[in-house]
Amino acid sequence: MTIMQDAEQRFAARASLYTRRAYQAALQSGQTVVEIVDGDLVETSPDGGVRF
Repeated sequence: MTIMQDAEQRFAARASLYTRRAYQAALQSGQTVVEIVDGDLVETSPDGGVRF
């Protein structure tokens, strides 16, 4: 059971890391990113602007 929990924790950590990398790559390439922030749908632009 411990091996399965360890694998799940590693998977979750990597998923979080790769999601953050994709988010940053999208912004760096000039794309806007749509995300949920505190329950609101927010569009973040590469210049740091946000729109609800």
